[in-house]
Amino acid sequence: LLRGGCGRRKGSSYLCRERRGYSATSVDVGGQAILKVGDSAEMSRRFSQEEVRKFAELSGDVNPVHLDAEFAAGTQFKKPIAHGLLSASLFSSLFGTKMPGTGSIYMSQNLKFLRPVYIDESITARIEVTAIKTTKPVVTFNTTCRKTESNELVIEGTAVVYVPHLFQK
Repeated sequence: LLRGGCGRRKGSSYLCRERRGYSATSVDVGGQAILKVGDSAEMSRRFSQEEVRKFAELSGDVNPVHLDAEFAAGTQFKKPIAHGLLSASLFSSLFGTKMPGTGSIYMSQNLKFLRPVYIDESITARIEVTAIKTTKPVVTFNTTCRKTESNELVIEGTAVVYVPHLFQK
């Protein structure tokens, strides 16, 4: 059962997009809301130089700004930085394991990289439900990564996730 309607939150755009079929604020099963606008999940992680090296090997992005301290010292960053997509990969982990969970499929993601993440620097990734589509099992999320200690925003974006179990009875 879908509940709710369009609402507005301070400082943000409309939470739902009626012209595209977004108008639910929650999805209920047996009277319990299983997912609702405002629900969130987060996780924190540090990436070691070895993990960055492995990511470079897997992705083919062997830019020395990630791998070579001497090279990185001559850049604006002054020391090696983690790949932006390595940090953003935490969103996929959250979608598949925390919320909405097993079986969820990434449909799209836009990202804005605002600050570097240095090797062994703790970051916290957070996802928050912003819209639930009424015509399909599709949910939109705000996605952010922050430096854990300073709370500085390093990545922001939005994601659309297909949630096959959303409308199952």
